[in-house]
Amino acid sequence: MTQAYFAALTAQAPTVGLPFHRLANDPGTTSAHHIMPVLLPPGSDRDAIAGFLSEAGIQTTMHYPPAHRMTFYRSFLPEQDLPVTDAFARRQITLPLHPGLSEADVAHVARTLADALTHVARGG
Repeated sequence: MTQAYFAALTAQAPTVGLPFHRLANDPGTTSAHHIMPVLLPPGSDRDAIAGFLSEAGIQTTMHYPPAHRMTFYRSFLPEQDLPVTDAFARRQITLPLHPGLSEADVAHVARTLADALTHVARGG
């Protein structure tokens, strides 16, 4: 189903980054295809976009929290500053991916994400 996501997101939401797209198309690699993380465009309000998707019945998560912000690492490196990691984390959102998804479901998620990006960018 990840290939369907890549195609739908490329068509519907071309400003969304697809971190694993290249790896998924490499014939020398395999993937469990167990998550569908995407990278929102710079300046996106992830929480507002997640809220828009939630209102449309689409659950999202933030799969990659910055490890240096976790309590364990903070106890060892309290002053650690990783601005690129933090910037990535502010833009990363994980879309639904499970065996029960159909291509129509994936197209709906991609279309709704595109609508969310437009709606939130307008301040809605």
